[in-house]
Amino acid sequence: MGLHWAWHALAVAGACRMTAVAFDAIVRRVVRTASQARDEQHMCAHVFAPPPALPAGPRPDAGIAVPPPAVEEQ
Repeated sequence: MGLHWAWHALAVAGACRMTAVAFDAIVRRVVRTASQARDEQHMCAHVFAPPPALPAGPRPDAGIAVPPPAVEEQ
């Protein structure tokens, strides 16, 4: 059996390949999780409350801040 070394080399190469694939998957997951956490933190920092709903119709205080111009009688 002169090809015993070939099977051994093939097994070692397969194990190295599986290790590299597993390491790549772990790195991708860590990077994706960190990216999602960064994006979520960035979004939470810029969330603003929506403006309050205004009632329909004229406002009761409309016109109080600026009085109407004086009318001079002639």
